[in-house]
Amino acid sequence: MRTLAASLITVLFITVICIKLPYHRPLLDRLNPTLCETTSYAKVPMDVTNYNKILAYERDGKPVKYTFNFAAIDQKKSFVKIYHRGLYIIKIAYVPFKNLPKKVQKKLTEANVNYRR
Repeated sequence: MRTLAASLITVLFITVICIKLPYHRPLLDRLNPTLCETTSYAKVPMDVTNYNKILAYERDGKPVKYTFNFAAIDQKKSFVKIYHRGLYIIKIAYVPFKNLPKKVQKKLTEANVNYRR
């Protein structure tokens, strides 16, 4: 009974902290029960081993409020689909430009981003 009460208090404490924090951290976002899994899209540089400060866009073309840092899996591809909860990245998948949502394609084109199709 005592461990159940301690567990409930811990979960409640983490939930309150996660809701109140105005910033994102991968570990906190992973534990935050109020965040849903989201899919975002981004252009990544080629021929690098780590991606730093990557700006991503939501499906509707709005920029995500934070930037991502993650390791490169395929250094020869330019576009990624990021499955995440806040800054906690669940997985990434490389996609061709034509498979990006139209609004994301438009944003990348408007921003004069150098991309490979």
